Amino acid sequence: MTVPDLYRNSGDLEKLKQKKLYSFTKLRICFPDGCSLSAKFYPSETLAVVKEVVLSSLRVSIDFDFYVVPPRRALQINKTLAEEQLVPAAKIHVSWNGPTPSVDYINPELFMLSNEEEEFPEGKNVSDVTNQAVEKAPKVSEEDMMRRMMGKGGLGCLKSSGEKDDSADSQGGKKHPKWFKR
Repeated sequence: MTVPDLYRNSGDLEKLKQKKLYSFTKLRICFPDGCSLSAKFYPSETLAVVKEVVLSSLRVSIDFDFYVVPPRRALQINKTLAEEQLVPAAKIHVSWNGPTPSVDYINPELFMLSNEEEEFPEGKNVSDVTNQAVEKAPKVSEEDMMRRMMGKGGLGCLKSSGEKDDSADSQGGKKHPKWFKR
């Protein structure tokens, strides 16, 4: 091995260090009617494998092609997911090569959840939640509420009639916040 070959290999090594490697790619396969399938594949797998998985999830066998957008680009079935730049995740679309299948072309088993209790949290009645919030809220008198609505403070911000308002400016009686400095 000569010295230039050594440098060339070290440059390749640096490129490999900077290159991101992914153990899988997540694909969302979208059908023309709005249904979609999601699955994980290895980046080294070809689109033929993806097509086999999609065919296994259909009730009927029908010919189709894959494409991505924008711009619309047809995907080559013999290329890997990495070669088609679908790594680490991508949304690919299905284009039917023949008559459009009926509405129920996806296997119904795919719509079943394995354990519904884990997927959805337990629901609560709205009235129970609002009753708890009302019980925790501080009690406010009508007088305090009116003062707050009129901009005079409230909830402990009430001043007696003899107190001086320290937020008022001495030049003309304009009010400024306490943090405002001239």
